[in-house]
Amino acid sequence: MPMTIAGRQAVRREMRIRRHRRKGVVLLWVVLLMMVLIGMVGLTCDYVRVRLITQQLQHAADAGALGGAMRVRVDTLDLAREWAFQAAGYNRANIDPVTPDPNGSNAAEGDIVIGRYYRASRTFVPTLVGADAMLVRTHRPDLGAPAVGLLFGPLFGTSTASLARRAIAMNSLGTGAAILALNDDPNRKAPTFTTQGTCEVNVTNGSIWVNSPNSGAIKADSGRASVSCPDFNICSPDAAFPSKFNLEGNFNEAVPYMPDPLAAIRNDTFDPVGFTFGDGGDDDVSVPLREVPAGDNVVLQPGYYPDGIQLAAGATMTLASGVYVIGGNGVDISGGANFIAHEVLLYVTGNKANACFDIRSGAIVQITPMTSGRYANVSLFQDPNLNSAAQINGNANIHLEGTIYVPGAQLWLTGTAESFGNQLIADTILLSGNQPINIDYRGAFAQEGKVFLVE
Repeated sequence: MPMTIAGRQAVRREMRIRRHRRKGVVLLWVVLLMMVLIGMVGLTCDYVRVRLITQQLQHAADAGALGGAMRVRVDTLDLAREWAFQAAGYNRANIDPVTPDPNGSNAAEGDIVIGRYYRASRTFVPTLVGADAMLVRTHRPDLGAPAVGLLFGPLFGTSTASLARRAIAMNSLGTGAAILALNDDPNRKAPTFTTQGTCEVNVTNGSIWVNSPNSGAIKADSGRASVSCPDFNICSPDAAFPSKFNLEGNFNEAVPYMPDPLAAIRNDTFDPVGFTFGDGGDDDVSVPLREVPAGDNVVLQPGYYPDGIQLAAGATMTLASGVYVIGGNGVDISGGANFIAHEVLLYVTGNKANACFDIRSGAIVQITPMTSGRYANVSLFQDPNLNSAAQINGNANIHLEGTIYVPGAQLWLTGTAESFGNQLIADTILLSGNQPINIDYRGAFAQEGKVFLVE
């Protein structure tokens, strides 16, 4: 039966309603998809931004670790820490400078941590003794910037992100040489590094380095000596380690030869110059200086002293800052004498076979090196052409700072002292006695090894 006009109109109305319903569903799906797309774009923008800032933090950590590791062997640890801080701070993350906490206490979880890195186990150990590596952590928030704000994160309930990166760099040469025995003669039969008695040798922040290729280069002559140092290095590939030798630290054979770090001044000569004997008053004399008798108190100025410097027990001598060229029998300080020399270089030379440093037990001695110029950090320097052993017999009243340099002869330390210098460099080394011998190395003349990232 044919559909009536009213029926056709009803069908048309139903079709229009269905079309409107379909349009409403499509619009709803379009809105939902737009929200998802906007969220994905927003998350992508935040991800890229976070990734960029993370990379910037990594660059800052790498720079800080490399900068600190460059100086951890050749300067004070405080300066190495400062280098790490500055190198990291040259970088920016999220516009703001990177400012890690210097961590002066060297806490293990701090931002800048000094320590040693053991490549065999891939382990970093925080320590200020024998340090050869630097760990740097960078993050947001830090001392100078807040957490990273997210642009679209609030849509998903997260408005900020905390980011952190870290890096470890080490120096290939480990610690610098606090004690260096230069003699590398393969035909030498006698030992190059010797201990006598039950002396206790404590080396901080540096290594003992023996250039000899001979297996018998190390000897414990009598008694059981104790040596504490981060690294005891010897060039010999088959060095016999003395049974009467207690070592706290690493023993490394077949290490590279350590060049003389003071080779540039080894052959320096000094022209004789005038000198004054006195304190600048009218009673100054200009006669050759021989022994200063007991009870005398003299002040010397830098210059050339061809007859040497001798102090009897009870005599007092003060040296003004500068270079002192000393001939004759060298420097001879008796027990009970007072010798004060701040910011000086004492250079012993001359033609006598027995010219040397001889500081005897009971003397009161204060010697510090110059802080700038060609002879900075060197306090005692014996002419390499002299073959007499330089002897320092320590006691609690002897305070020596700087490098003691005896390139042509043996350096013999015995007894105890407040400080036996910060570095010993000699043809051969003899340490004896029954008391502690303390060498606090401060990075002077250390060779800069290759610095590289390990993590």
